[in-house]
Amino acid sequence: MAIKNLITLGALFVVCFNMNVATGQINVPGPVFKYKQVEQTEATRPFATPGIFNYDAQMFAPLEFPTGEELGPRNGFFASMDRLYLSMTRAKGDDTNSDLAPVGNNYMWGNRYKAGWMTDSDDGWCFEYAQTEGSFFSAGQDSQVANPMLHSTKFADVAVNKIFRQRLSQGGWLEPYLGIRFINLSDNTIEDSPIPGGAGLRFKQNVTNNAFGFHVGGSYSNRRGRFRSTFDTSLATLYNNQNYFATDLTFTETATTVSETYFTGNSFVPVIDLSYELAYNLTRDFGIRGGAQFMYLWNGMARANNLSTFDNPNSGFGQNLGSPGIFEEGVVAAGFSFGMEWKH
Repeated sequence: MAIKNLITLGALFVVCFNMNVATGQINVPGPVFKYKQVEQTEATRPFATPGIFNYDAQMFAPLEFPTGEELGPRNGFFASMDRLYLSMTRAKGDDTNSDLAPVGNNYMWGNRYKAGWMTDSDDGWCFEYAQTEGSFFSAGQDSQVANPMLHSTKFADVAVNKIFRQRLSQGGWLEPYLGIRFINLSDNTIEDSPIPGGAGLRFKQNVTNNAFGFHVGGSYSNRRGRFRSTFDTSLATLYNNQNYFATDLTFTETATTVSETYFTGNSFVPVIDLSYELAYNLTRDFGIRGGAQFMYLWNGMARANNLSTFDNPNSGFGQNLGSPGIFEEGVVAAGFSFGMEWKH
C-alpha cells in the first residue's frame, strides 16, 4: 500500500512539474519594458508602413490565378533594369556651314535603372536613371581620310516621381505622376591635322548641357494573363545651362601653342517623352520585358560643331565661314529597350 501511495505521489509530482515548464515557455517576456505574453499584438511595433516590407522572398514562386481573375497591380517595392539602344540626331552645324556638316544619327548603347515602391493607399515614389554613350567619325574613318574627327556623345536622364494610382472599372490602372527631372547631354570632338611648315594641329571641343526642371505625366497599364502592357507619356520644362569650350593645340619641334575659346549660355527646353513596354511574367514576381521610346528635346540644346578644323568657325584656323559661339538645335532620341523586372 505504501508503495502504491509513493508511485501515485511521484506521478503527481511529474505532472505538476511539466505544467510549470510549459507555462514558463509560453510566458516569454516580449520586446517591451513590462511583462507581456508574446501572443499579444501590441508586444511589437512595425518601423514602417505595413505592407512595404511584407515580402515572403519567394521570387520564383509560380504565377497563379486562384480566383480566375486577372492579376491587379502589386504593392511594395519594385525594380527593373533595361538595356537601351538609342538613335540620336547629330549636330547640324551653324546655319552658314550646315551643308558641310555630316548629318544623320548616332547609335548608342546604354542602361536604364528604375526602383520605387507603392503603398496600399495607391500612391508611392519612383526613381529612374538612364545613361547612353556612343561615338562616330564625322568625316569617315577610311584610311584615305587625312584628318578624321572623332565625335563622342553622352546622354543621361534622371527623374524622381511621386506616383498616384487609379484602378479603372473597365480593367487596367492609370498612374499619373509628377516630379523633377535632370538631363545631361555632352559632345566631345578631337581632330588632328597637319599644317604647313611641318607642325601639327589638334582641335578639341567640349560642349555640355545641364537641364533641370519639372515634369508631369501618366502611364496606363493593362494585364492579360502573364502579359502586361504599359503606355507612358510625360511633358517637361527644363532650364538648361550651356557650356562650350574649344582648344587649338599647335605642335612644333621646339614649342607648343595653346589657343582656347569659351562660351556660356542658357535656354528653356521643352521635352516630350513617349514609351511603350510589354512585359511577360516568368514567375509570380519576376518577368522580362521589351519596349520602345521616343524623346524630343525641342530646341535649346547646345551641340558641338561637326565641321573640320579649317572649316570650323570655333577654331582659330577656321576660314571664318560663320560666327564662333554656341548654336542651339533640337534633339531627337528614339530606340528600343529590353530587360527584366521584379514585382512590377
